[in-house]
Amino acid sequence: MAQSDVAARVARLERENRRFRRAAGAAGLALAAALLVAARSTGRVRVVEATEFRLVDSTGAIRGTISSDRSGAQLLLKDSTGKNRARLRVADDGTPRLELLDRMERARLGLALDKDGGAEAHLDDEAARARVKISTAADGSASVDLSDAAKKRAGLEVAADGTAGMAVFDAEETARVRAAVAADGAPAVKLIDADGTLRASLGTIALKEASSGAAVRTQEGSLVLFDKKGGVVFKQPK
Repeated sequence: MAQSDVAARVARLERENRRFRRAAGAAGLALAAALLVAARSTGRVRVVEATEFRLVDSTGAIRGTISSDRSGAQLLLKDSTGKNRARLRVADDGTPRLELLDRMERARLGLALDKDGGAEAHLDDEAARARVKISTAADGSASVDLSDAAKKRAGLEVAADGTAGMAVFDAEETARVRAAVAADGAPAVKLIDADGTLRASLGTIALKEASSGAAVRTQEGSLVLFDKKGGVVFKQPK
């Protein structure tokens, strides 16, 4: 083979090698760009900060918001007409509250916790009057109150010491009947007049002796009747 032919072949191989390197470099850049775009499109954002987020439906109407201010943070959900229907709020002091609202945006059901560990639930009528209220306190006591459109009419309670009782009220919110079972198991029923004076009792109550003024407990089966001034007019057994 002539020397000129060898030189030509070497020159051709060098040209092909340069083209290959340029193509490989371009392919590498394209792959790196593709990987970068893919990473950006599928990467997870770990932190998003804002003072308000808005949830919109397919028509662009606002159906909910998440917001915060100096008084606390709030989640608010709306119906298709834009009326507020549910509200969850955590106040700045850490107390949470959940409310469900009717079509007039009146709270009809609420749940709340206070700073001391107590909990409360209330069911309200259309006039925003709490008709049923359930509560528990940090000391372990619990109560249920039932009301009409204006006044409390009945209540159930379990005290921290274990005493359980109920009361029925008249239209003026005066307790007229009280029944209880004390922590030691002693039962009692009391009938009260409109002035709040005890008129009759059945079971164990603390009764002052007329002679000494000392309080004594009646027997479980005791029946005691009182006059309008609270004086004992009948007691059995004696």
